[in-house]
Amino acid sequence: MPFDPEKMRRKQTEFVEKRGDELMSKYAEEIEDLEGFDEALLEEFGGTTEQLDDILAELEKAKEQNMAQAQLRQNLMDLGESTYQLARKVSDLLP
Repeated sequence: MPFDPEKMRRKQTEFVEKRGDELMSKYAEEIEDLEGFDEALLEEFGGTTEQLDDILAELEKAKEQNMAQAQLRQNLMDLGESTYQLARKVSDLLP
């Protein structure tokens, strides 16, 4: 059977779209989980409500803009080391 470049492009596009949908779903899940954080738990993680609000805002932006996980990570790092470290503690999305 000869190679079909059009079929390969379709498969590639479907794969990318599926992965994008999965990531957007994961962003939505994380947002829902983090919106339920209470003050005591936040303090236990060494964070502030302002930092949590910044993290949530970046997750919302990532979800709306279909942002790659690497770009989300960079945006969170740009918020400062302590905010990034808090994000790593409270989110499954960051290594």
